[in-house]
Amino acid sequence: MIIDVHGHLVPPDLLAAIRKESGRFPSLRLIEDGASLAIAFAGGKPSRPIMKGLSDVAGRLAWMDKQGIDRHVVGGWPDWFGYELPAAEGEAWCRLFNDAQLAAANAERRFVPLASVPLQDGARAGAVIHIHPSYDAGDSRVNDYGLANAVGRISDAIVAVARLIASGHVTRYRNAKIFVPMGAAGLPFLLGRLKRNHKITPGIADPAEGLALLYTDSILHDPRALRFVVEVIGTDRVMMGSDMPFPIGDEEPAKIVAAAGLKPDAVASITGGLAQKLFRIG
Repeated sequence: MIIDVHGHLVPPDLLAAIRKESGRFPSLRLIEDGASLAIAFAGGKPSRPIMKGLSDVAGRLAWMDKQGIDRHVVGGWPDWFGYELPAAEGEAWCRLFNDAQLAAANAERRFVPLASVPLQDGARAGAVIHIHPSYDAGDSRVNDYGLANAVGRISDAIVAVARLIASGHVTRYRNAKIFVPMGAAGLPFLLGRLKRNHKITPGIADPAEGLALLYTDSILHDPRALRFVVEVIGTDRVMMGSDMPFPIGDEEPAKIVAAAGLKPDAVASITGGLAQKLFRIG
């Protein structure tokens, strides 16, 4: 079974539900532009308008057929996670989102949905699995040359996850299945420097131990980089991903795995075996 573990989906029924039930969320502002929709949360700046590919279920299934992908693990859209909402609204927003994701997956069994949780209140959140970078992490230096996608997402995730590792949270909750996309946000490439920092900085956790507990995907766009990540954190921690439908993603995700010079059992694990176990996909 070939499984893509990193995709995004905003089902058409969710768009309808947001428009219908927006009155339940006083901290929400909808910005309509023809058929497109943007959202501002709690007085913040509006999100990007939603792109068609996020809701094009038929198009996604056709792409999966073309790429030979059997199952597609899909989360929502980070622009619309709504962490800026007050806690009670945030919980209701997540339920609205998750109900639509589950309904879409029930209607099309090839989709495996990921839930969104209200991180603004830890008591409401439960377990967090997929740590996804933000589009706008507040660093204006990446606003030019397309660097928000090329660099900004990595810099956002690498700092966040490095803090989780250094603080000891990753090792303290070692039974949590923490997934950090894009080659573990580049952390394998900094492991030597992180280990040196651990040696000279009292009281922080072992970065090698923390990194070894993370799961990641193959969205690196260079088979040499993928091979290095596999070498550092192990085949049993890497899964194939695409980041569909975004342009910075990998439209042909099986190719990088095939080109990385890995053994057949490693390829089988990365392209579906590990994901099947981790996400309990039958």
